[in-house]
Amino acid sequence: MLTLRLTQQVENPPDSYRVDVVLDDKVTSQSTTVYFKFNINEQDQEKIRWYLEDFLEYPQVPAPTIAANIEQQMVAIGVELFEKLFQANDDTRQIWSQLRHRLNHTRVEIVTGVTDAAAIPWELIRNPDHNLPLVLQTGAFVRTYPNPQQPPQLPETDSSKMRILLVICRPKGGDDVPFRSVATQLIRGLTDSAREIFQLDVLRPPTFQRLEEVLRQAKAERKPYHKPWLHPHIFGYSVPELNNAELSIQSASDINADHTLQNTPIQIILKQMYVEAYPGGGTHQILLNFEATHQLNDHVESLNFPTTQRVREKSVANLNQPIFTALNVGVQGAAFRCAAVNVKNEEDERILKRLESPLFQPGLTLFTMIANPAIGLFSELGIALISLLANRYKNYIAQKFDLGLDFSNDSTRARLAEGYYLAIQIPESLQTSWDWEDWVYNPTNGQIVSQFDPTEVIPYNYLVFSVSRHQEN
Repeated sequence: MLTLRLTQQVENPPDSYRVDVVLDDKVTSQSTTVYFKFNINEQDQEKIRWYLEDFLEYPQVPAPTIAANIEQQMVAIGVELFEKLFQANDDTRQIWSQLRHRLNHTRVEIVTGVTDAAAIPWELIRNPDHNLPLVLQTGAFVRTYPNPQQPPQLPETDSSKMRILLVICRPKGGDDVPFRSVATQLIRGLTDSAREIFQLDVLRPPTFQRLEEVLRQAKAERKPYHKPWLHPHIFGYSVPELNNAELSIQSASDINADHTLQNTPIQIILKQMYVEAYPGGGTHQILLNFEATHQLNDHVESLNFPTTQRVREKSVANLNQPIFTALNVGVQGAAFRCAAVNVKNEEDERILKRLESPLFQPGLTLFTMIANPAIGLFSELGIALISLLANRYKNYIAQKFDLGLDFSNDSTRARLAEGYYLAIQIPESLQTSWDWEDWVYNPTNGQIVSQFDPTEVIPYNYLVFSVSRHQEN
């Protein structure tokens, strides 16, 4: 699936905006930046709110006439946004030309801060050629924060299944898609084993009052509905130095990518992991799954490598775990990703013990990939384990991030060079004020400490990786 990521930032004056546009298909990435002015006054905002909320409940005359005028205004706003975004320059026109025929396989992500989330109604954007909102044409259209706050600890539940509450708005009653049709599509997407894990309930009727009743009842019965959490991180970079215990840190998106690493095998090692707070406390059994792309002669292969680690809370685990050895970097980069599942289910902990066998300890060595088809099956195991264990009773996705390691200009991804990469999970409230110069990294003990007070350890979850050219023995 394609991902179109729009990162919105307020410029000066307040009605001026910068939008970083990235089109990513996990193998290649295109990016550009557009600047434009946009404003919706309070009166027009109230009209749109009335149309979306009040009109559906009270459609009596003269409301339909007023609503028709507002609909025309919303269409004009949507076309204006389309032109400001996709007709801004040659780069955005090229992105749209690649996107337009694949909208149903595209996920659109709107990335904004909390205070400016409602400044631009991106959900109204529409293609003037077809006169349809993109939100109705894309596979997914979501909003997210640049760096969400550290996730809260989920309450204990008496339910052994992942409970999903499906809320479907059907303002036109029988003229809309039936409840059952939507639910069936979700069920069909699950394997037989996955259906035993999920419980899907439909909210009837889909009103705010009924939603409140159902959620309060679920809480009282200790059977809360689950919701997925995404945990983007900030990424730092340190240059290795001889006889230097403390290394300065800079943003990994600000460094110069080393283009000599294109079409070159590299090695990625998980050096350290620090857990400040995971659900449960104490020593954590953690399933880590790593993804990357491997450039072969005629195509790109997506790889997954799973490993399990035990990390005690508020302490650094020096792991030196090889992840990918001889990973051949293509012209776009490595597309490196990571997910960490905190495993609390005793049955699943026994499954993870098998990952401690010698087969998994050396990491994934890729020189023999073409001759050894078992590596492909090995990679599929990582996907299966994450999909299974992340949704099991008491298990919890504690960290998940897209480090990148590529040659793009995407400000949310790390550029590729040899050195240390630090993925740190910080509260969203600190994102705008974060200064890497306040911290230093000690590669010997894995600690990230204050530059001004070496006894002050950074109070957030983090992982440290090393990237280097692969040297054949």
